[in-house]
Amino acid sequence: MGTTRTRCYGAALIGLLAVLFQIRPAGAHILITPSASAPGAAQLYTITVPDERPVPTTQVRIEIPPGMVIASFAPSPGWRRRISLNGAGTVTAITWSGGFILPQEYAQFGLYARNPVRTGTVAWPAFQTYQDGLPVAWTGSPASQEPAPTTQLGGSPGVTVTTTGGEGGIAADLALAAALLALGLSGICLALIILSLRRHIL
Repeated sequence: MGTTRTRCYGAALIGLLAVLFQIRPAGAHILITPSASAPGAAQLYTITVPDERPVPTTQVRIEIPPGMVIASFAPSPGWRRRISLNGAGTVTAITWSGGFILPQEYAQFGLYARNPVRTGTVAWPAFQTYQDGLPVAWTGSPASQEPAPTTQLGGSPGVTVTTTGGEGGIAADLALAAALLALGLSGICLALIILSLRRHIL
C-alpha cells in the first residue's frame, strides 16, 4: 500500500516538473519599445519580431504612424531594408527582407524618430511573412489575437519613459517563469516532507 502511494506521489511530482519546465514567455507578438514616449520627442524605437511558427520569418514590414518622422536606422546585418515614401518624401513604411528569423528565435530592428506633437495612442501596423508564404497582419486591437504594436504619447506627470530596450518585456516574462518554477519546486519539497512524515507515521 505504501509503495503504491509512493509511486503515485512520484508520478505526480514528475508531471508537475514536466509542466513547469515547459513554461514559455508570454506575449509572443511584434512589439515596439518603449511603449510610451513624450509628444514631439526624439526617440529611439526597437521593433522586436519573434518567430511563432515552425518555419522561418523572411520579411517584416512596419507602417509608420502619421506624423512620426523617421531620421535614421540601426544596422540590421543580413537584412535588406526598403523604404516607402509619400509625395512629400516622408517615410511611410519600412520593409526588411532577405534575412531569416528561425523558429523560437526573434530579431530586433531599430530606428530613430521624432514623435508627432500630439497625445494619444499611435499604432504601427506590422506585417510578418514566413518562408512558406503565409502572411500575418499585426493590425488588430490590443485585445485581438494579432494586435498592432502601439506607442502611448503623453501620460500622467511623473511617469518615467524608457528610451532603451526591446528585451525588457522578454526579460520580465523570463523572470515570471523563474518565479513560477521556484514556487513549483517549493511545493514539491513540501510534498516530499509530507510524504516522509506519513511514511514514518504509518
